[in-house]
Amino acid sequence: MTVPQLEAPVDALIPAPAQRRERTRHEHRGGERRRTRGAGAKDKLSDADRILATALLGPHVPS
Repeated sequence: MTVPQLEAPVDALIPAPAQRRERTRHEHRGGERRRTRGAGAKDKLSDADRILATALLGPHVPS
């Protein structure tokens, strides 16, 4: 599989988990952000890396 072939489905999948993660964080905070987007610690994995890890590990990782 070439890099462009791998990037196409990943680019289509990135917005859904990012929106879900932001919605969950919003619920945990109980409201809007207190800091601007991008302030604070940086994520260790990019969204594309998270999707790839999920695809590779799948249900085999115990939770």
